[in-house]
Amino acid sequence: SALRAVMLDLKIGKVLVQPDPETKQRRLLYSKLPKDVTKNFVMLLDPILASGSTAIAAIKHLLEVGCKEDQISFVTMIACPEGIENIFQKYPKISIVTSMLDDGLDQNKLLVPGIGEFSDRYFGT
Repeated sequence: SALRAVMLDLKIGKVLVQPDPETKQRRLLYSKLPKDVTKNFVMLLDPILASGSTAIAAIKHLLEVGCKEDQISFVTMIACPEGIENIFQKYPKISIVTSMLDDGLDQNKLLVPGIGEFSDRYFGT
């Protein structure tokens, strides 16, 4: 809502990517994008960039619906070198914006030092 407050004509879409319970591979569960999404620059927002697998799945979906790679910016609060590298290996024309770079990932692919599970903190669970 803060972004919408300064960009009154902003169009917002939603993409939900989650791991498959059995394979642990990321899969698209939901997508609702503006009809003209392919004609605009896209800001893909996610609070945390760890391994990059969720972002890669979302970017793949945006490309499948016709968005151009060089018109997608991934915006995150905290990232790590491994996640950035994984995205750029697959999609070198993507731009990434982050406010903080953590040291890396632990054996569970969580950020170190990190802030824990973002959704737990956000939803108070």
